[in-house]
Amino acid sequence: MAIDRARERCPHPKVVVVHFGGKDLAAMGRRHLLQDMRWDLMEVAQMLRPTEIIWSELIPRFKWREANVHFAVEGSRRKMNFLMKKACNSMGWGFIRHSLINLKMLGYYEQDGVLLAGVGLDMFMSNISGSLELAGCT
Repeated sequence: MAIDRARERCPHPKVVVVHFGGKDLAAMGRRHLLQDMRWDLMEVAQMLRPTEIIWSELIPRFKWREANVHFAVEGSRRKMNFLMKKACNSMGWGFIRHSLINLKMLGYYEQDGVLLAGVGLDMFMSNISGSLELAGCT
């Protein structure tokens, strides 16, 4: 498991930022994915206690692999972010928004419309870094 490998290098992290779920959004039902994501975050929180857990929201995409109707998946992404933010608040976990990454920023994405390009990745990582600084986690 990736967590076990990371713990070998840093056995007692102060904060862990988790970013997952985007690849599964179009393939799984939202309710099932939400349940899985909450379960996975609870498992990570148990393994790394007392580490602070911060979830990084799902970012928009021009295309969703496994999807026939891309705008419908975009609606599910927004709903999922809302539900995950609510879950994070109830569990005492942090939540990072990526409001500067949006579908108006065509240059942030690779030509496939799925993956972030260099400038998009820079923006993504800068947003995570800035959020950690604001939270006093650096």
